[in-house]
Amino acid sequence: MSPYGWIDQALETVHRADWYRSVREIAGPSAPWIELEGQRLLNFASNDYLGLAGDPRLAEAAITAIQTWGTGTGGSRLVSGHRPIHQQLERAIATWKQTAAALVFSSGYLANLGTINALVGGRDLILADVYNHASLKQGARLTGAKLLEYRHKNMVDLRAQLARHRGEYRRCLLLTDGVFSMDGDLCPLPSWWALPPNMRRCS
Repeated sequence: MSPYGWIDQALETVHRADWYRSVREIAGPSAPWIELEGQRLLNFASNDYLGLAGDPRLAEAAITAIQTWGTGTGGSRLVSGHRPIHQQLERAIATWKQTAAALVFSSGYLANLGTINALVGGRDLILADVYNHASLKQGARLTGAKLLEYRHKNMVDLRAQLARHRGEYRRCLLLTDGVFSMDGDLCPLPSWWALPPNMRRCS
């Protein structure tokens, strides 16, 4: 038997369940309106909420940066260093957000993986909304922390799980989307600050 035979079986299962996905070609630049298979469609799937990906000012700035610095650094920042424009961007973001510092990741997915792993580890607890984005779920799993999910936006369930488990772990991270990507509903963040002080000692 082929050692790769399981791949065909797995693909067959995916197809039967109608879970198979494939990349589709979109004509033209990123924009609110796109052309897909000859149809003009309003794009609700993009993360380019402000339409900046197609802004001609940003395109011009990107061309200038590429002509000055090239198309990449050739490695990670710790190994290959970074360019002045990276530091300028992070300082500008920190000033805008009124924080001590800022760190730029190349995607939101990587930001969630990197940030969560920096905050908690194997001796800690993560309480996460069951509807969290896949990047939050994956980031939580990679930490090695105990991961428990509470019912979607359910503060009663969150309080109960905090009361039951918080004392067993060094640190606790409450993990949630601000705006849930699949349904577009909002996390009730003000309710978190109503948690009793002994439950509020979470990241």
